[in-house]
Amino acid sequence: MKKLAKLVSVLLLVVLMASLCGSAFAQDTSIYKIRFYPGNQGTLSGSTEGNYHYNDPVVRPTVNVTDSRFYFKGFREAGMDNSTYLATDFYAKRDMDYVAAYGMMSTAVQYTVNFVSNTGATLYPSQTYYGNVGDRPVVAYRYVEGYQPQAYSLIKTLTANSADNVFTFTYQPTAPITNTVIVPGGGGGAAAGGAAAGGAAAGAAAGNAAAGANAGANAGANAGANAPAVPAAPVAPAAPEEIIDLDVPLAAPSPSATPTPATTPTPNARRVALPAWLILLLLVGLAGLITIPIVYLLFLRNGKKEDDGDQTSSGGNDSDSGET
Repeated sequence: MKKLAKLVSVLLLVVLMASLCGSAFAQDTSIYKIRFYPGNQGTLSGSTEGNYHYNDPVVRPTVNVTDSRFYFKGFREAGMDNSTYLATDFYAKRDMDYVAAYGMMSTAVQYTVNFVSNTGATLYPSQTYYGNVGDRPVVAYRYVEGYQPQAYSLIKTLTANSADNVFTFTYQPTAPITNTVIVPGGGGGAAAGGAAAGGAAAGAAAGNAAAGANAGANAGANAGANAPAVPAAPVAPAAPEEIIDLDVPLAAPSPSATPTPATTPTPNARRVALPAWLILLLLVGLAGLITIPIVYLLFLRNGKKEDDGDQTSSGGNDSDSGET
């Protein structure tokens, strides 16, 4: 009975440790409040306050500068007066207040923000802002229903040429895109070859090989044109980047980096990563499976020793009583 009680105690301890580890690494389900304030030189349009889950992207309002001597530079954390504290990471990780930051106009230059789809269609009217030459404004995306941008923020150094100061957000549809693959008349092509050969043979036999070949070719072309369209697997758009620096040119692909047909990755193949808490929980469970048999064997061994000791002591008592 004592051995069974000890074994149950060990099992309960392992289960308790696993549950504690699981709860410690559980996903954060807290709701965080994010608020935006216009500052002294402008007003805000759009949502200025919202509740977000952990690590959700935060939608920022539009700033309308009301004092022509100033221009909008970006949002900073409340209480941070230095422009070096301009925020670039707009993800909800805690309750946060942001205030619009402004700069004094000196060598003013215009810059434009475009919002277009991957097909070139305008999804939102272009916005025009002003800044100083040499500034690096952080421009926020606009939320467009059914689309997602290539990045949540763009940053670029302003030059004296306004034509160079263009920030373009390119949006992809969020719904999976179904690519339609037209199967060329493989069977039709083979049929075309066979029909052409048969037509040529029949035509030659009939003394009209050219007419037979033309008939076979036409039959094959019609078969290929009428081949059914086979829908390919849906292609989901890539997740937006946090911020893209437009001053950094995109590297051109190296010819040697082109994958060979043998190593070409499957478009729909995805690597699934287990969360850390689940991995730790599995390790604790594995450790428990290994530990429980060892503890049980030790209990059995100790119990056997106790039984042997009891038998020895009882045998000694019997001999003593016989002598008496």
